[in-house]
Amino acid sequence: MRIRIDRKWKRDAYTIGRLSVNGTYLCDCVEDRDRGLDASMPLSEIRKRKVAGETAIPYGEYEVLITLSPRFRRKLPILLNVPCYEGVRIHPGNTAADSAGCILPGLNKVVGGVVNSRYWTDRLIDLIQRALNRRERVWITITR
Repeated sequence: MRIRIDRKWKRDAYTIGRLSVNGTYLCDCVEDRDRGLDASMPLSEIRKRKVAGETAIPYGEYEVLITLSPRFRRKLPILLNVPCYEGVRIHPGNTAADSAGCILPGLNKVVGGVVNSRYWTDRLIDLIQRALNRRERVWITITR
């Protein structure tokens, strides 16, 4: 399964993207500010540009699993091997203030945020879990 986020609207306090699954648009998402990080950069450069809790993850491709989140006390998707980040999840939230580098699915019906995030997160989790149950690997690609 392939998830893709095309970051479309980059502002000082947030980033809005379009999330697709296997080439079909599913919903939008909100992330922290895009500071131009790329997974191919040296780690020292990522560390230099990153503002903790206020920076979207680097562009790149990451494997996705579903594991228990101690913070949210439920199973949520986690992105593996994100350089200079730990515990990057896909979870419900409405604005970049609800994220610390995580991806918040929803519909971009408000400036700087998304609505119906819980619904779209649950729908995405269902799609990911079905793929994992079929023993498919799940990947997410973050693009400019």
